[in-house]
Amino acid sequence: MKFYKCSKCSGILFKLKSSNNKISCCNEEMQEVSVNNIDHSNEKHLPQISFSNNLMNVSIGSITHPMTTDHLIEWVFVEYGNGGEFVYLNSEPFVTINVLGKVVKNVYSYCNQHGLWVKEVK
Repeated sequence: MKFYKCSKCSGILFKLKSSNNKISCCNEEMQEVSVNNIDHSNEKHLPQISFSNNLMNVSIGSITHPMTTDHLIEWVFVEYGNGGEFVYLNSEPFVTINVLGKVVKNVYSYCNQHGLWVKEVK
């Protein structure tokens, strides 16, 4: 799984399979976004995951991440065994997702200031 971001429009693209093809947006090559999985910052960015029946609850960080105009979690991406799902966040860094019949592999969160974070689901 690789994520790419456009430096002009901030568009995000993900690739499920690796290839050497260049990806472009706004007439420019998109840059791969590096993924963090250890949180060394003061705010916490790693997704926290819990399951209840067929629902997966995702909150960002062990403390609540800020959701201001300048500093927020823009989206969560859930990687399944055969695809994935983006969920764009509004005012709170929480989301509940129906995962009935799906195998959850990883959960990603994207902070507009501190980048991409991943939590492996075991």
